[in-house]
Amino acid sequence: MRLGVSPGGTVYLGGRPFTVVGTVSDRTLLGGTPMVYTTLSDAQAIAVGGRALITAVVTRGSPTQVPAGLVAYTPDQVAATTLDQMHSAVSSIDNSKWMMWVVAAFIVAALLYVAALERQRDFAVLKALGSSSGALFFSMIVEAVVVTVIASVLAELLSSFMKPLFAQPIVIPFSAYATLPLIAVAVGVLASLVALRRATGADPAAAFG
Repeated sequence: MRLGVSPGGTVYLGGRPFTVVGTVSDRTLLGGTPMVYTTLSDAQAIAVGGRALITAVVTRGSPTQVPAGLVAYTPDQVAATTLDQMHSAVSSIDNSKWMMWVVAAFIVAALLYVAALERQRDFAVLKALGSSSGALFFSMIVEAVVVTVIASVLAELLSSFMKPLFAQPIVIPFSAYATLPLIAVAVGVLASLVALRRATGADPAAAFG
């Protein structure tokens, strides 16, 4: 289906026309390269000039003997070998992911710091009324956690709607939806440390100034 051709249509491979007799889904290589199924003779004619050569054999079950020059791979090994070819791309995505978490922590920290500056007098009044420094800091933690959790929920919703916009097939595991809010809470708690001094260092006398 990635080729955009329906059954009955024609595709050209190696300059040869082929009639499409069926389509499959979720079958791509290297992040989106479409796969085409054809007969062995046609594949040899396209790829190796018709010579009787093969590069892989798919079997049902596990073979008891392997011809010389060939190696038996399990399905998991095949998947791992395919992913190895995309190691640099996957590594770049992982690095970008952690960089975005750092950026998110800085943004939340900046928002909390500005909010703490604006609430200095409020903190002073609360301290004058008997609130402890721990209670004030806890309120900043709650605010940070609420902001990051709401942001994570919105991110999960947007990711579901944005998947069709990408050329490559994208699969988001359930574990990602489960761990994202937990990581967001951790980021919120760390970001709230920036406002610690402002929240706990408020002078109760400033409430009467």
